[in-house]
Amino acid sequence: MAVKPHCLGRYGKIRRSNVLLRFRGALGQCEITSVEIYKLTSGASKLADRIEWNTRGRKSRPQKIADVQIFDERMLKIKTFGAEWDCNAFALSKGEIIRIYRTKKFAVILRFLARSGTLLDHPIFKRLAKDNVFDPSSYERKAPAITEKRKTSKVSDDALSPEDSRELKQILQSAEKRLGITKSTNVIWRLELVEAEIEKVRRKGKLTEVIKTDLAIELGAELGQCFCNDLEWEWRRLKYRSTESMICICCPERRLVICPGAWVLDLVSSKSLPLNCQLTFNMIDAGRLPPTRPGAYTPLN
Repeated sequence: MAVKPHCLGRYGKIRRSNVLLRFRGALGQCEITSVEIYKLTSGASKLADRIEWNTRGRKSRPQKIADVQIFDERMLKIKTFGAEWDCNAFALSKGEIIRIYRTKKFAVILRFLARSGTLLDHPIFKRLAKDNVFDPSSYERKAPAITEKRKTSKVSDDALSPEDSRELKQILQSAEKRLGITKSTNVIWRLELVEAEIEKVRRKGKLTEVIKTDLAIELGAELGQCFCNDLEWEWRRLKYRSTESMICICCPERRLVICPGAWVLDLVSSKSLPLNCQLTFNMIDAGRLPPTRPGAYTPLN
């Protein structure tokens, strides 16, 4: 089974990283597998951040996994990676295994997570370990779908009012306190935490509209702030010809616009929508989106 979007797409969704590819697929309610591929040396800093994230909480003592065995590096070994690849493998818990492979040009992080049941006899985990083929030339990179506003569309933006700014600051403080975010937390971890929270909410089943709206406001504020902090986007109030207005984030040249609250509300309301917050951020950061004209206010997601 080659690691390509058209092969893995049936099990989950593709996420484009700044370097090559990030795939994360939910195999069911309780199993997750992810493959992250980085091109070196350009992706070294991103790789270091991801390794730090994936090794948090790692215990020094041998870990017993759910199969009632002490983990060793041969478990779920990926056959396609030969002797030229340096390998580091470990169990973070009884239901989670991390494998990291490196050469001079590439690095690959694989994560196997089963919140119930065993790991070694899982059919998808076994297939990925046995039949995976690593071919960096075959990766497809798709941008998030965007629809550009017609040139005749009358859209403008204003700075937030002092009242809006105060309310946004309060929401951000509340969200970051609840999520455990500090000033030193980098954008990758912030987006991970937002997406993890959305996944957690999705598993809870039906929620009231009030709860979903509150979550959208809180997580949307944090999501939007990630774009503002690292991509130099701005919080603005958009005004349309119909006198309708809404608080959004805009890129500096006003080519793109995102309404984070509405985005998160859609994500928590529909499990079928791809959870692509990191994908969207990374595509914008890498300049991989289709070109749009300045002042188009093209809505993204």
